[in-house]
Amino acid sequence: MHIVFPLPGGSEALSAELALAPLGQIFDSTTTSYKYWWFAALLQLHRSAMIELKSKHLLQPAGKLHPLGSDAATAAPAETLTLRHGHTQLLTKLTQAPLPAIPFWQLAALMTAKAWYPRCYFRLRFGSADQIPPLLDALAQKLPLNQAGSEEAIYTLLCQAAISDDKIKEQLLELTVHVPYRLLSPWISYKSDGQVIAQSALEPQALYQIEGSRRGERAVRIHPLWQEYLFENYAVLQNFTDLALAKYLEKRNPNVPNIINKLHPQHNRAPLSYAKKYFDVYLSQYPAACCIYTQQPLPQAYALDHFIPWSFVAHDELWNLAPIDQSSNSSKSDKLPDLARFLPRLAQLQQEALRANLPKLKTCSQGYLVKARDSLTDGLGKSIDELAAMSLSQFKDCLEQVIYPLYLQAQSLNFQPWSGPAAAPLKSACSDYP
Repeated sequence: MHIVFPLPGGSEALSAELALAPLGQIFDSTTTSYKYWWFAALLQLHRSAMIELKSKHLLQPAGKLHPLGSDAATAAPAETLTLRHGHTQLLTKLTQAPLPAIPFWQLAALMTAKAWYPRCYFRLRFGSADQIPPLLDALAQKLPLNQAGSEEAIYTLLCQAAISDDKIKEQLLELTVHVPYRLLSPWISYKSDGQVIAQSALEPQALYQIEGSRRGERAVRIHPLWQEYLFENYAVLQNFTDLALAKYLEKRNPNVPNIINKLHPQHNRAPLSYAKKYFDVYLSQYPAACCIYTQQPLPQAYALDHFIPWSFVAHDELWNLAPIDQSSNSSKSDKLPDLARFLPRLAQLQQEALRANLPKLKTCSQGYLVKARDSLTDGLGKSIDELAAMSLSQFKDCLEQVIYPLYLQAQSLNFQPWSGPAAAPLKSACSDYP
């Protein structure tokens, strides 16, 4: 008999029959990304169904372990178990209401929505055998996915399209040719789709049962044993999936930074307040400082630009930021600036900002300056004293060693070049660099 104890972030033990080892093996021998999106979609749609049922009071907590003498001990038939550390508790067995089955096409729609941002916004490679990228390209020609915004909006749009257009539904169902059956391989040894469908109804330990005679009609129904467990541990299982997916994508994008933060749309990014304070000090000491792109004096209401686009680096490190005017920020967007033209200007700005903040950077013990110092020293691989002692040429070389590999990798992912504003720069107003 297996006793399932809490996962991190969970509450109480859930079942005396539930064995977790097979669940930990679902991503073994993975050659495409389908399993990750499928399981993530299954978790989310199952959670939504559970929330709906619980809100209607159709579900009671099932399989919870309650201390002897608690009010819950009389809520249902129970058996006494002796657990680890000698504690005696009651395992209550409460009946769960059946959950509705989830159609294959609906899971495929959410898989596609989840893959949209990693592929189309962050431009990650999924592998040569993976058919999700061409599916996204094909769907983008028919549907305004770029304008949909959130993952939820993309999912809703895909569901509406699948309901009204059988061809789109068929395109989505192409993602379900293998994954619904192969994900059950830790519980059911695969021989054929039909064999897995038949055994999924007979194997209570399996994660779900597959229903329906034709692929277009097939659906997944979570087995009762797993219902409460998946719901209670949703966040932990999602993190487990994200970590496995990030490792998969790292192999196919070996030089791309910060992949773990590129799995989901980042709508609530942290404010750049630390960098704003840092560059405010710089501008107070260099009032004639100019935008590195226009060479015009910086306005008071400047924008902070990610020199290598945020959609590639997915971080806010100080060495990649520059105060610029709002119009240049809009024009540049997520393009790659001309290195020969603009990297020397970025280096000069960064060096001047470092020297303006240097006294406090050397003595700071808290606040925005600690974050600024750590970003510069960790990113550029030198101490603050070493950076401050460099000539401008040396500082530029140091910065280029970090920027250039990122630039080349972003270029290989088809980030578009940007040569800067069309207007001629006012060289005399700002710096010695062209």
